[in-house]
Amino acid sequence: MLVFLDEYGNSSLKPSGQPLARYLSVAALCVRHNYYQDILLPRYRVFKANVFGDPGIYLHYRALFHRLPPFDEYSDEQIARTWQKIVRFLGSLDVKLRCVCIDKLALMGKIPLWEKNPHKDPYELALALHIERIVFHLDTLGKRQTQWAARVVAESRTPQQNRLVNEAYMKIWSSGHLLFDQQGTLSPKRIQTAIPRHDLPFRSKGDKVEGLELVDLITNPLTWATIFEYHADTRPLRERDQHFMGEVGHLIDKDIHGRTKGWGLKLYPTK
Repeated sequence: MLVFLDEYGNSSLKPSGQPLARYLSVAALCVRHNYYQDILLPRYRVFKANVFGDPGIYLHYRALFHRLPPFDEYSDEQIARTWQKIVRFLGSLDVKLRCVCIDKLALMGKIPLWEKNPHKDPYELALALHIERIVFHLDTLGKRQTQWAARVVAESRTPQQNRLVNEAYMKIWSSGHLLFDQQGTLSPKRIQTAIPRHDLPFRSKGDKVEGLELVDLITNPLTWATIFEYHADTRPLRERDQHFMGEVGHLIDKDIHGRTKGWGLKLYPTK
């Protein structure tokens, strides 16, 4: 199983005047390796050739909606039509999507729990919660098939950010994960069996890794969907996010009761 990670927001705990700056989201796209190599990648390249005339074009959410090259000449209608084609393609894939959204302001308001939490950095906490879900997901697959293992890949940022994220990953991998709300634990052995690699591979945009390209496209709408699901913001979902959820929502990971809230879409902590 390949797990591609991308984030929206930052780990800074400094106050900000922007309402949504209080959130840090880390999204994951999970896909079987054979399916990714043999089916998804060829289909994605054909899709880009048909829609953009170039199978090697790099699709980036921010570039599309902020009219950055190669979308700098697009009209509003062209952007909307392009997004509809992208989400229709995303919705056709055999993948699982997850989003962990950390409410940094609420987290700092829970000082007693914060002091007990071994994962003080918001990104590290989000990463720990993703690792928990990876282990549980592979456990369910293992009941039906042979033993599964995951490889986690993250997009490269600055050398300092990569170092901090890798240190957080290695701490969780080697020491285990104690849930912030004390509801359960994941031992190092369970994590290491599910995710054998002890360090976190980073790949840059220049590497043009399609899995990271795809997770970039879903991170922003999944963040808004998570905030909306928990009624953390009073505004309705934007039209493009409504369309995204209509086409892609069925791919969001669910618990054994079929619920995405608290599982595939998780806001932490909640009131």
